[in-house]
Amino acid sequence: EDCTVFMIVVLALIGLTVADEMTGGAVLDPLRERFPALQPEFPAFDVRRVDRSIDRATRYLCAAADEDGKFAYAVKVKDGVAVANDDYNVLRHTGAIYALVDSCYF
Repeated sequence: EDCTVFMIVVLALIGLTVADEMTGGAVLDPLRERFPALQPEFPAFDVRRVDRSIDRATRYLCAAADEDGKFAYAVKVKDGVAVANDDYNVLRHTGAIYALVDSCYF
């Protein structure tokens, strides 16, 4: 039941965002004027910092792959020894591979 309410709220927010973009801000602008906290704040965008982050994330993923190509997504320390999580998620693996391929374009 809680999950259903959450999904309805998420879908409503997505719908509002799409409608706002389609109308050039006509949907959410009145709310933004009334509630200043809704004003979007965008930090300064540093292309070099983003490139470094992509490079570091790519290197991490390559280093986190074992000899079978599986990634160590979660590592827990037990009795002073790092132990990889036994649960393997194929969807997560696919996302990691997609991120690696996408990093080639930056």
